[in-house]
Amino acid sequence: MDGIDEAIIPESANVLAQFEAGNLDLASIAALELLDLQKRHPETSWQPGTGNGMAWLIFSGKEISPDAVWRDPRYRQATSMAIDRGGLLDLAGNATELIAAGFDSPTLTRWNNIPQPSAFGPRFWLDPRSPAQGDTGKFFEYNPAEAKKLLDAIGEIPSVPYAYTNRYGSTFLGLAEAAGNFLTQAGFNIETDVQDYSSLYITNTFLGEFQGIAYGLESTLTPGGYAERFFGTDGANHGRVHEPEMEELVLSQSRELDAEARTEIFYEMARRNAESMYYVPAQSSSTTSWTGFSGRMHGLRRNRGYGSGAESVMHYWISEA
Repeated sequence: MDGIDEAIIPESANVLAQFEAGNLDLASIAALELLDLQKRHPETSWQPGTGNGMAWLIFSGKEISPDAVWRDPRYRQATSMAIDRGGLLDLAGNATELIAAGFDSPTLTRWNNIPQPSAFGPRFWLDPRSPAQGDTGKFFEYNPAEAKKLLDAIGEIPSVPYAYTNRYGSTFLGLAEAAGNFLTQAGFNIETDVQDYSSLYITNTFLGEFQGIAYGLESTLTPGGYAERFFGTDGANHGRVHEPEMEELVLSQSRELDAEARTEIFYEMARRNAESMYYVPAQSSSTTSWTGFSGRMHGLRRNRGYGSGAESVMHYWISEA
């Protein structure tokens, strides 16, 4: 490798302009820009983003809100059934239009699950729409009428804070707002709380110090890292979910060296989470980006976020011919 020159350009509009001007050989392009850019620059090659990031709705833990309405699993199940995951994929990744235009990426159609995001594929991720999910797959279906029945069975539904941050960009903000609208349409009574990232969200809400429901985003982690964040015993357990059966599964997957056996442990975690919906899997803004490569780029590989230096960038090369 001769070297890499990497430009740090905060504004996505400037990234797009510099890429079109030929000053950048690769750039992360939002899905909504993709079709127009392809028409203007048919020589450009494309690789989908990883979609590794995990989005979720969480509920404040037992020690913070022991008598809250979301202690009832029916409330949490209703929350999941109120969310239109296909709609979120279209909103975030323009999925329907890109598929119609011939773009192909599993992240355009896969739904996240807990504890593994869909980008891991079947080795660790359990498809919530597959037979292996079992009866709990019904809680992933967009069914606001059934969600309302569950709420009506609980009785009077109090107003609940619904928190998220605006730090992760416009796409994530749109997803969080859309999820809140889905909840309202299904009969939830929520009060939106858009939080400052530095002073409140990442220091409190992200670590489980909040009241109500929060829409959050997990960065790229190892498979076991996600399990730890959701059900482990350290301080990063977002929903303060300390259930013995889930903690034991976290430990079991960390000890298991056989890939197939470890995958089955993750599948069991997914089924048990779905039964109680400790966390409600949602769709992430990380499904939205595509990497565009100029016509002189070769050795193209999918850019995998934090691991890009060793997994993809080192294989790129440039030819002027």
